[in-house]
Amino acid sequence: MKVITHLQSELENDMLSKVQHQNFEPGEFVDICYKNYHEIISLIEDFPWNKERDRIIIALTNPSITIEDEKGNYLKLALFFNGKYVLHYFDKEQHLYTKSFTDYRGAYPYIQSFLEEGKLDLKDFKKEYTWNQHNLIHFATKDFHYFLTKGKVRKFMWRQNFASLLCTSIIAFIVILAIHRLQYATAFFLIIVSSPFWVFNLLLSSNYYNYAKRKMLYMTKGENVFYYGDKSAPTKYNKEDILKVVEHAVRGRSVANGFSFLKIHFKNGDTIKIPNILVNNSELRNKLYMCNIILSGRPYMKKEA
Repeated sequence: MKVITHLQSELENDMLSKVQHQNFEPGEFVDICYKNYHEIISLIEDFPWNKERDRIIIALTNPSITIEDEKGNYLKLALFFNGKYVLHYFDKEQHLYTKSFTDYRGAYPYIQSFLEEGKLDLKDFKKEYTWNQHNLIHFATKDFHYFLTKGKVRKFMWRQNFASLLCTSIIAFIVILAIHRLQYATAFFLIIVSSPFWVFNLLLSSNYYNYAKRKMLYMTKGENVFYYGDKSAPTKYNKEDILKVVEHAVRGRSVANGFSFLKIHFKNGDTIKIPNILVNNSELRNKLYMCNIILSGRPYMKKEA
């Protein structure tokens, strides 16, 4: 991957441009590189606007071309309602402004001002009030490499074992009270009954951690090619080669509720398993939207040979 420094950008008077196509997820962009005004205009002219409009659902993540300056301001030209186009300006204070056009060429003066003067006259723009929508995810580029970190492991362990810890604490209190009152049979009974619950939970958490601790996944919604496997040398896969996807999870009340993994079967007979300690299943299902996902039980992951 070619690394382009901010110094190069300043010398050439360019800004970072990037492209989104239909079915991309928030933060997913391609063709990320520095361009000047004329190069960005060529990019806009060559973009397949009419083709991308087919079956579109208008949102902030849509077929578009985004320009980003070094201060954290974004200008995005995108498809809009009723055959129109829209220019989104999202500033570093995370305020959102929009202006629509019947012809995308109407946005050119604003794009030129943003690129060459580093500012935008907002008197023609409408300020959008979008509290609690976290709009930055639709403009900033996201890193789609998934691997375990200490923070991710702690969050997963806490989420999966909170109920177990709560129940164990309550039972421990009752056991101490029973022992204090010399009710040893009651205390022994509670320990025997409660042990399988939290022991199983901890074993399953350990199972997921050990399986995923050396793995890395790179996958986006818009790209067919993805990588998964050992962090030092992940294997390349293609979504078009997928035969079926099986989600191993338990529904309803169970000590295993919240543990799940997707097992992907390929046409050549290969399989891979991606546990939700690495990436949550709802996000993964969104990336595999073109696949038929079958629900199964038994979320325990067998150790690889």
